Amino acid sequence: MSIVQKIILWFLGLILVPTLLVGGMLFLSFNHYMINEALNNLSHQADVKQQRIEDVVTQNTTQLAAFTNGVLLPTTLDSYNHTHSTEDLALLGSTIDAVKSKTPEYQNVSILNLDGKVIVSTQPSAVGQDYSAKDYFARAKVRNDTTDYLFVNGKGELDINLVGPIMYQNNPVGIIVIDASTSDLASIVTDYSGLGDTGETELAKRGSDGNALYLAPLRFDTAATLQRSVGYSKANSPVVRAVDGQTATLQHAVNYQDKPVIAITRPIRGTNWGIAVEIERAEIYQPLYNLRDTLVLLVFVVLVFGVFTALFAARLITDPIIALSIAARSISTGDLSQRVHQGRADDNNEFGLLAHTFNTMASHLEKLDKMKTEFILLTSHQLRTPATAVKGFLSLLLEGYAKPLTAKQRELLQAAYEENEQQLRLVNQILSIAQAESDQIILAKADTDLSGLIQEIVEQLRPIAIEHRQIITIHKPKGPVWATIDREKMRMVIENLVSNALKYSPDKAEITVSIEQGSDSVLLKVRDQGFGIAEGDKDQLFKKFSRLPNPNSVTAQGSGLGLYLVKILVELHAGTVDVESAPGKGTTFIIKLPNRQE
Repeated sequence: MSIVQKIILWFLGLILVPTLLVGGMLFLSFNHYMINEALNNLSHQADVKQQRIEDVVTQNTTQLAAFTNGVLLPTTLDSYNHTHSTEDLALLGSTIDAVKSKTPEYQNVSILNLDGKVIVSTQPSAVGQDYSAKDYFARAKVRNDTTDYLFVNGKGELDINLVGPIMYQNNPVGIIVIDASTSDLASIVTDYSGLGDTGETELAKRGSDGNALYLAPLRFDTAATLQRSVGYSKANSPVVRAVDGQTATLQHAVNYQDKPVIAITRPIRGTNWGIAVEIERAEIYQPLYNLRDTLVLLVFVVLVFGVFTALFAARLITDPIIALSIAARSISTGDLSQRVHQGRADDNNEFGLLAHTFNTMASHLEKLDKMKTEFILLTSHQLRTPATAVKGFLSLLLEGYAKPLTAKQRELLQAAYEENEQQLRLVNQILSIAQAESDQIILAKADTDLSGLIQEIVEQLRPIAIEHRQIITIHKPKGPVWATIDREKMRMVIENLVSNALKYSPDKAEITVSIEQGSDSVLLKVRDQGFGIAEGDKDQLFKKFSRLPNPNSVTAQGSGLGLYLVKILVELHAGTVDVESAPGKGTTFIIKLPNRQE
């Protein structure tokens, strides 16, 4: 992992971990707060609505008791039961008319005899009807009860029968039935203020089938009154819990729409009714979802900002290091002119101080290299002069200018001559490399027939091949192959490659030298049948003083400068040098030179 990646990860961890921790704590705290607020609100709503409904029930019961326990109505009804006089009947009629006119929520008031027949009513059409089959008639003889006598009137509205015995001298003398509007109950249930978009109040009673039967319209089902019920087996329904008499807080309930809700349930005292005040969890959690989305967006923004900030910080730190690395790599390849921008060099700028130190070191190395090059140039020139003279003297001796030589003397002189030749070749290589590295090589380019040059070099080296029973084969076009080159420098290149091919190939091997004229370049190939070069060793071929191990080169002599010089001279000609090789398959050097320049 690079330094930049490490810095980015470290920086992101530094800013993301606190952000995620704070965001997580905020999310959990807000979640707890939202649930508590919702439950407190629902609890308050349930308490208020429970009290208001109980007040309505109590008020109706109290009013009914006032009528049945009064003086005038029981006395008149008892008299009528004995006399059946029209005066008593008229007085009963006027009495109930007065009751109805004083209480607008009363739709109709009827008085029944103990047989269940209507004897007088504010609705004349009801007189004479038999109510003895009504489910509340028998119970109404003994007590006032308003809990079960609900019905839907002709307008589709819920009404309630207020029924009870009319007592005279502690004995029932008749039954009063009041059809009263339950609009006050409906207004309580359908008041959705404080319940958002999905909250509602469910008022229900235990039906004859044991299920919870709704007694008022639902927010999303206005026709639910005495029409819709919830099975008692659905225990997670709030309204079922309510009619079961439970005072409960339900955080994971399901309403009649099968939607998850939070609910508060309350029983209604004195009745078998219950209410459930609820709101969908999705609505409660919507602010929490919004907070979640905001936190996700915040984390994304922090992440993007963190990445760019970390990248900027990393680049700020690593750019000088990268610049130093590039410069150091260049220096390691021999380019000692490399320098880095140092900025202010003091104790408060570490990179500036490091750059200044690096530049100082590079300057010293460049001076030392220049001194070394100058020394090598001087030494090479000084060495080449006496070596050339020695070569001349040895040549004269070998040509017989002295006394006749014995075979042994000639053998020794020939060995000295070859060693001197090798020494001169090495001095020339060192001199050429020193000149190239100090930019002192000036190419004397001219149009040259490479085909003829190759032929000369091969003929010059053929005696060496014959000595080792090797064959040198030349593949070339019939005519000349022209290129604009420095003849002597290119001679050094070709001689080096061909002599290496002879040196690293076994006896009886074939060395092939080929040249091809292309449309824009000239290709020169020298192929040997040597041991070959491993893929991992190819990078070492053209380095200074590099000599690769080879089973066929145990006795081969060399300085490790030949291929290094080849690469330098070819590149000075704007060409390229490449190698194709594999262990056991020989080696082919490929030189590509520009075509003849017009």
